[in-house]
Amino acid sequence: MTAADLPEMAAIEGIHTAVAASATGYEGRPDMLLMRFDPGTIAAGVFTRSSCPAAPVRWSKARIAAGDAPLGLVFNAGNANCYTGPAGHELVRKSAERAAGQFGCAPENILVLSTGRIGVPLAEDVIFASIDDMAGRLAPGGFQQAAHAMMTTDTRPKAATRTLELGGTTVTLHGLAKGTLMIAPNMATTINLLLTDAAVDREDLQEMLGDAAARSYNLISVDETTSTNDSMLAFATGTAGNPPLSEGDKRSLRRALRDLTMDMTELMLADAKADGKILRVDVSGASGNASARRIARSVTRSLLVRRMVAREALGDPGKSSVGQVLAAVGGSTEMIDPDRVEIRIGGAVVLSQGAVIQDIPKAATDNVASDDVAIAIDCAIGAGTGTMRTVLEKGE
Repeated sequence: MTAADLPEMAAIEGIHTAVAASATGYEGRPDMLLMRFDPGTIAAGVFTRSSCPAAPVRWSKARIAAGDAPLGLVFNAGNANCYTGPAGHELVRKSAERAAGQFGCAPENILVLSTGRIGVPLAEDVIFASIDDMAGRLAPGGFQQAAHAMMTTDTRPKAATRTLELGGTTVTLHGLAKGTLMIAPNMATTINLLLTDAAVDREDLQEMLGDAAARSYNLISVDETTSTNDSMLAFATGTAGNPPLSEGDKRSLRRALRDLTMDMTELMLADAKADGKILRVDVSGASGNASARRIARSVTRSLLVRRMVAREALGDPGKSSVGQVLAAVGGSTEMIDPDRVEIRIGGAVVLSQGAVIQDIPKAATDNVASDDVAIAIDCAIGAGTGTMRTVLEKGE
């Protein structure tokens, strides 16, 4: 995919970018990104919940927690700088110092992100030379090139954009992401940058970002592996000049951020899908939304359900394939009404009042044979709803 295949992404006042082909991760293509943010920019972040996070995550998470003013970002692809011991942490600090020296600020004003191979040391002289080189070439815009530089196992760059009105002022939102593998909730594996010229309070931006992650990245999985390097950072320059946000404006911005991150998850799932399938599980009638999400995840994680879908085995004589879905629901240990539960596949009822429909409707078998499989479960106990989407290899 070329830059022409990405959406048009207007420059955002207050953000300058440059990319470099450092060969620390990949030969013959950009694999590093440098961003400079004008003073007044604020940042928010959501990170992996892994108890063994990579060195860049630990640094950047501390910067976000401390509320340090973000003036720059150093990103490298192809090497995660993870599980590289004290040297890895030292490289993060030195990389921040190098960029800070170029920007005339403190190292704490620089965020650092890495993604790629685990356990492989990075050559600091190449990283530093690339930072110096990029600092001399920073320019407004360049977001399409940035998306390319962020790629690892991705087969295509991922970017999305939206505009909205806040207080009568048009503001822009851009999203850049990478990710196809090691995707699981907590949060779904990705490096994601959300960029906007909206003027918004840092606390509000942090709350909105957390909400967006919960409703998008934390509702997808591919290989059920939580990454060491998950990071989603949002930067708001405030240069659009919109007035202080009303409650209605806050709702609009929250919704736009949520929609933008949903766009990014669609791109990641489509890339991970390749010639496989996407399974979507929608749960309703649960005791609460959190319970519904746990039920949906229990179904997407079930090996028997995954095999049923991947092998298109719905309705095979003697295999009670549909029953495996209800078994996975019960395996969640969440409250349901087993005598009133209903399951639909492709919109057709395949299980009703706790009993499998013996003559499986054609709409259900056709849906399981498609590349986008939809299972809907009504737990018949409350008003809770939840969704999970996952990618399956055909025949797995």
